[in-house]
Amino acid sequence: MNNDIKNIIYKKINKSKEISTSKPDYSKSLSQEAYKISKDNDLILEQGYSLISLAFSARAKSEIKDMLNYSFQALDIFEEKDEIDGKIKAMNLIGISYFYSSMYEKSLEYLLNVIDLLELGNDDFLLCCVLNNIGEVYRESREFEKALPFYHEAEEISRKNNYEIINASILGNIGDIYFSQGKFEKSLEILMDSYKILIKSNDMVSLGETENRIGKVYFNLNDENNANKFYYLALNRLENIENKYYLIDVYINIAKLKKHEDKDEALYYYNKSLKYSEEIDAKKKSCEIYKLMSTLYEEKEDFKTALDYYKRHSNIEKEIMASNLGNKLEILNIEIKNSKGSYKYREIRKRLEKEIELQKNEIQKIRQTNEKLFNKAYQDELTGIPNRRSINSYIKKLIREKREREEIIGVLMIDIDHFKRYNDCWGHTQGDDCLKQIAYAVNNIQRKNENIFARYGGEEFIYFLRNTDEENITLLGNKIRKAVEDLKLNYTHQEKEYMLTVSLGGAYGKISNISSFADLMERADKKLYEAKDKGRNKLIIKNMM
Repeated sequence: MNNDIKNIIYKKINKSKEISTSKPDYSKSLSQEAYKISKDNDLILEQGYSLISLAFSARAKSEIKDMLNYSFQALDIFEEKDEIDGKIKAMNLIGISYFYSSMYEKSLEYLLNVIDLLELGNDDFLLCCVLNNIGEVYRESREFEKALPFYHEAEEISRKNNYEIINASILGNIGDIYFSQGKFEKSLEILMDSYKILIKSNDMVSLGETENRIGKVYFNLNDENNANKFYYLALNRLENIENKYYLIDVYINIAKLKKHEDKDEALYYYNKSLKYSEEIDAKKKSCEIYKLMSTLYEEKEDFKTALDYYKRHSNIEKEIMASNLGNKLEILNIEIKNSKGSYKYREIRKRLEKEIELQKNEIQKIRQTNEKLFNKAYQDELTGIPNRRSINSYIKKLIREKREREEIIGVLMIDIDHFKRYNDCWGHTQGDDCLKQIAYAVNNIQRKNENIFARYGGEEFIYFLRNTDEENITLLGNKIRKAVEDLKLNYTHQEKEYMLTVSLGGAYGKISNISSFADLMERADKKLYEAKDKGRNKLIIKNMM
């Protein structure tokens, strides 16, 4: 009778494993049925193997917490019964769980224990898989020299036993290691070996992934024709089977290839990759794409859009980090629940504290980078004062928000007289230095919190005032004019010596009477041209009240 029940249980377990990747929910229900039957009939070992089956189902659905919990419960059973095969399976799954959670030291601890246990048995297939897993842990930790021996041993076993698909996968991983080390010729040779195996298997997903990898190698060898060829082979193959996950990487790589020729075409492919990554909720990929797009817009000198994308990148990075930490906390809780003894508990707590400290450091780095890009977007690179975008944004917001107020605001447009002559006389380096000196001098005249002085473009500056009047704006304008004269920035033109000066046009009025920032600027600009027409080094102001 017991044998009949065991046969039913193992039939359900085997069927569950067979469909775990294609029908994970049905796989889970079969495993739960097997576990219930085992428990009802007090079959302890079968409970352990049912828990292993549940862990496989959880793995297929990326439910790492459940995967680890089931594996630990199974390990307790197998250790009590001294079941070697069960211990191997449970510890392998625990190692994989830690790997998925980026807890590489713990992952290695369990996977290396599996290797020790496998020496007692004769399961080459599982040995090959575990060796490959250990290689993956070291590769993700960027300890490439430690990864390679495990990959090579796995590759030798897979070749000897004719495990062709596993062999192709291992070769692909080895090729990736050599790529990461900058050994592109060696990487290409090994990836091509993997590719030859996969062509025979007709595995569309693995073929597309490998073609993409080969394209990356050719790109780094500056062979853009072959890079293009393999990228588009991968693109056509993966689009035919609608595999969005691997297409994301292909689109990214094509964008990188195109960006030197046509930045707009590169953006087209970045946007395609972003669409898919958002559709399948691949947060790490979205995070990478936002950063790449930010860099591209920065190269186009569109700093505002660059900042927008970098903010998206940093926000999603924080979200990923918070999610990872939450996942690790759940895993640590499972460990605590399954731990025996206070020493192990203290070790777990120390790891948790370390993880929290690492997250704080990463968030600080993100904030620093964000601040740096913000400065590029809203500060003038040469002079360090706010730029045109900054003051436009500030004043438009002020007029929109304070429309009903009676507050008087004013603006001064400041333009350097005959700046081209100064540049022609001394050269552009001295011209840049001149702009810096004027910016510094004016910025130090009046440092009220609600006033803004900015570079508007070229040799033109703008000074914006709140709570002002005609006397105050006139006094300030003349102070600016005098401060520039005091710099004594002389130049020669047509054998005559001149002193550099500035002309100023101003306008002021009640916020409630000003229709828009453009209207205010237009009035000030007209007065600036009037000052220039009247001989330069003058201040003319328009009362808009």
